[in-house]
Amino acid sequence: PTLTPQTNITHHPTMDNLISSFGQNSFRPINDFIEFGRFGIPPFNDPNHLAERVMANLEYYSYNYLAVSALIFLYAVMVNFSFLVAVLIISAAFYYIFVMNGLKRSLEQSHKLGFVAASALLLYYTSGFLAIQTVFIALALVVVHAATRKRSVKAKVNTAVKNATGTAFTSKMR
Repeated sequence: PTLTPQTNITHHPTMDNLISSFGQNSFRPINDFIEFGRFGIPPFNDPNHLAERVMANLEYYSYNYLAVSALIFLYAVMVNFSFLVAVLIISAAFYYIFVMNGLKRSLEQSHKLGFVAASALLLYYTSGFLAIQTVFIALALVVVHAATRKRSVKAKVNTAVKNATGTAFTSKMR
């Protein structure tokens, strides 16, 4: 948790904070993202500090993590043609069901869950464990980077400004 200077209110990093701030951040330079001198062993003895570090990095590098995950996904799609076909079928179905029909009427929760289940089965039967492996590899890389990357001064300022004002600092800091 962090303490804001003006109000003395404790802010706990949450997934809601991460999701709401996603659009406020930008792609960080690659040399900042992989600066080897800024990595260290995560502070496992202080779970609050570890959680704060992970959430701050997830927030600060959100677009970088999205790009890394997309590259891993693109590699998996290029390696396995049936995975590509399944992803295209699911994407077309998603567009038709949720975008085209979603504008006309709202879908019940059971229909949404049915779509997710059918998509999972299609991915499993067309590509085996490749889809699951792709997700876990991307997730593992993101979590390991977020836990081991020590926050830079820019990330600390971004977190402090966000805690004080409720919005991330978006101007280019060099």
